[in-house]
Amino acid sequence: MTTLLYSSTTKTIGFQLYEYWTFTSQPMACAMAFGILMIVVVLNFVLNKLTNGEFSI
Repeated sequence: MTTLLYSSTTKTIGFQLYEYWTFTSQPMACAMAFGILMIVVVLNFVLNKLTNGEFSI
């Protein structure tokens, strides 16, 4: 799906992460992946609290 959404004017997060890992900087890719992970964890926690455990990722 990432390759289908990618164009010259837009870059998806997955493609950018791949570019960092392959061509630019592996530490930058690790930091980006960790940031994405933290966003998902926090979002899951907030959704779980707001819906009293009914909904989570």
